[in-house]
Amino acid sequence: LLRRITLTVSFTMSTVFFPMAEWRVTRWMQPIFQLFFDEKTQKDCSVSELQEGLLRISIIDEIRRSLMRYDDAPARLEEYFAYIDEAYGDMLTIKAAGYLYLKDVLTEKELRAIVLAEICQALYSVASLGKRKPLEPLLYGYAAFLDSLWEGGALEKTEQRLSLNLQKALLCTEQLLRSLEYYVALGTREETKEFFDR
Repeated sequence: LLRRITLTVSFTMSTVFFPMAEWRVTRWMQPIFQLFFDEKTQKDCSVSELQEGLLRISIIDEIRRSLMRYDDAPARLEEYFAYIDEAYGDMLTIKAAGYLYLKDVLTEKELRAIVLAEICQALYSVASLGKRKPLEPLLYGYAAFLDSLWEGGALEKTEQRLSLNLQKALLCTEQLLRSLEYYVALGTREETKEFFDR
């Protein structure tokens, strides 16, 4: 049985396949989650919750892609658009999930799972450098995301590994999103290059 959900938003139809999300969590995210995060974080978010987080990310992202696009950004930013596009979408997804939490649509536990799933995707992309050439442009946006979380205290080093401070993660994401939104909406190729050269 092929489980999926099909969404139609603003004349765009998207399909999210559940088995693909299960596979990504089992193959990519679960090993990273278990390697990088401490025992308490792992107890607070099970693998099935991480999987549900990834499904929510996929659904929110598909809706966002239909509604939030800057059509001139790829031509204006040239090769640097790829540096921003996926990470920008992920930051918008976290922001949207935060809004859904404030409206009591998501619980704090579900919001935490979404943020942890996004972090695991970022860690996977960074860890794949040199191994998966098509993912290399994603590395820059995800590296900016991880740097923002680390410098903002959202990822805290414990004796064992890392723990997540959810409130700080949401603030760090919002700050990075503001920068990325400027580049996607109005920035030039040169400005975007300078941002990623730092």
